[in-house]
Amino acid sequence: FEQIKDSSTRRVGGSGLGLAISRSIIEAHGGRIWVESGERGAKFIFTLPAMPLDPNTISAPRAEIDSNLLSAPRSGHKVLLVDADTHSSYILKGILMSAGHEVFVSADPDTALSEARKRMPPLIVVSASAPLQDPVALIEILKHDADTRRSAILALATEELHTSDLADAARTVLQVPVDPEPFLQECARLIAEAGAQHASRVLVVDDDSAIRTICAEVLRHAGMTVREASNGLAALTESKRFRPDLIMLDIMMPDLDGFETASHLKADPSTAMTPIIFLSAMGETADKVRAFRLGAEDYVVKPFVAAELVARARKALERSNRELGASPTTQLPGGGAIEAEIEARLTDSEAAFCYLDLDNLKAFNDYYSYAKADSIIRQTGDLVRDVISRLGGPRDFIGHIAGDDFVFITTRDAVDELCATLCSAFDRLVPLYYDKKDRQAGYIEAKDRYGEMRRFPLMSVSIAAITGADQELTSYSELAAAAAVGKKLAKDIPGSCYVRDGETRWRATR
Repeated sequence: FEQIKDSSTRRVGGSGLGLAISRSIIEAHGGRIWVESGERGAKFIFTLPAMPLDPNTISAPRAEIDSNLLSAPRSGHKVLLVDADTHSSYILKGILMSAGHEVFVSADPDTALSEARKRMPPLIVVSASAPLQDPVALIEILKHDADTRRSAILALATEELHTSDLADAARTVLQVPVDPEPFLQECARLIAEAGAQHASRVLVVDDDSAIRTICAEVLRHAGMTVREASNGLAALTESKRFRPDLIMLDIMMPDLDGFETASHLKADPSTAMTPIIFLSAMGETADKVRAFRLGAEDYVVKPFVAAELVARARKALERSNRELGASPTTQLPGGGAIEAEIEARLTDSEAAFCYLDLDNLKAFNDYYSYAKADSIIRQTGDLVRDVISRLGGPRDFIGHIAGDDFVFITTRDAVDELCATLCSAFDRLVPLYYDKKDRQAGYIEAKDRYGEMRRFPLMSVSIAAITGADQELTSYSELAAAAAVGKKLAKDIPGSCYVRDGETRWRATR
């Protein structure tokens, strides 16, 4: 090293080559070195492979050090790494830097949210290790927050922590310790998808890899984001993670054929409204009729022409967008669809009609911005989807009236557990949308509708369920009136609350 200022008292001047030599040696062995500045000086960190690498895969060492002392990225993208384990974060940072990415590290959810909102990286890697508090909640916030939802998220977890909740939240989960090459390939794919946020998402399901490759290439060339699944079971899993706008589905597949897969997709509230185009070599009229009875949007016979496949995909997406158009925020059915569904289910003696409303959203909107409030609405829509998918039944329905008002229909047997789970999950997630000081205070100060400053508690949720157990409901308007009475009862109780037929069944303890 070389001292910056000349001094008559110093004994060693130095050559200034220390960093360059260090970098050359480390990179010749396939490692990476970087500097981190702190209050007590600079810390130089380097990583090395655990075993010798193939010499042909190691990039040539750099002969000169750059002017920013090893801290500047050579290429790549910004990546936020969330890891509470210091040593693990060094290893992951070194791997990411080897691909030229500029890596920022956070060790706790608050810092991670702050960094993500400030830097808006295309990729966030969350190491869901034991020291990190509630990684699922953190990922849910990152997915929905207005400042971070455009970032792709990759979760890393041990086999013991590889839970279904984590997989559903992150959509892409890798086990640790990671193999560097597949890890970087997955990062590259997610970054590419993040760069096409407004592109339509298509899931191609076919047991023939050649057909999948052709479809994927054609659709990507048309500007769509594509994921692939090799069988029906993989399609059911990937559809929950990827949330496709369109599914292209082969019929002749082993284990679970296309017809059975479509039945499962249409029975799941989270994918029931997703259009399906069948791709099949079976061109018989009976097969087409069966497909349309299952709810198919279209039917394409193999072999197909690329231009026709793209045209049919675009038309299916356009029709779907029009039908779902009542709520562009949550992509849930709106007013007309809600009324039609309720009218059709009024005579169902086992049905439970639920009305969900958010408390103190307007104050949050005025205090943090409408974009943040929109994030809460998106979060609530996905939360209802997730809980109903896990605890509800195949005939359950979810609708978004407008703003922060949601409707869902389930069964009397399931409604209590479902609504209680919704309330507790909302109370666990939503506080993270507030700044740390506001969250700790338990309120924000904002003007009310009369222009007076007052304290508004953290947001909560009120749910009113009507089962018709104590009254006969004959029309949509009667049900709406009964739900309004139940909602008022729930809102009169501080904090999140669930009321069923005028009786409080669950309330927050905080």
